[in-house]
Amino acid sequence: MLVGAGRAMRRLVPAPGISNAILYRTMIAPRPKTVSPVKADVLVGNGDVIPADGGIDVIHTPGHTEGHLVFLHRDRGVAFLGDAASNLFGLGLMIAYEHLQQGVMSLRHLSKFKFDLACFGHGQAIKRDAGKRFKAKWGQNTRPESRLRPESTAARAGLLFGERKGGTSWASFSGRRKRQKD
Repeated sequence: MLVGAGRAMRRLVPAPGISNAILYRTMIAPRPKTVSPVKADVLVGNGDVIPADGGIDVIHTPGHTEGHLVFLHRDRGVAFLGDAASNLFGLGLMIAYEHLQQGVMSLRHLSKFKFDLACFGHGQAIKRDAGKRFKAKWGQNTRPESRLRPESTAARAGLLFGERKGGTSWASFSGRRKRQKD
């Protein structure tokens, strides 16, 4: 855990687009290298259910950061997305990612869940039909990774990995995906 060790963040790269590049340079690039260490009272991970208000599901959504989590309250139809995506200039990618293509794969995964309200770390909440908007933008019938320019910073960075259940991982290089068995 980075914060427990007093480390601020690993290296991030801006998502495609001029607005993301500007926001990255002004808000994220000047970040501190260290923070005061913090000890967590409780650690949660993918598949856990937080025993509050009928249960809140924990969903691992790597991309923005390796350990990024989304919290979904299925009974109330609310997704607390943190930095998985943003809604600054409309629903879109987060400003920066450790692994951009892995982040897009996480957004595709989130598009499978049902939720009406989406709360973001950056931008306004979507108060109605949020899950439907996610599905329209990142669902299985769309190819969001094809919109990533091969010349983007993340694509030039090389091979990006995303762990999946069942001993299978996905590797991407410049937009091409290849399945690898462990």
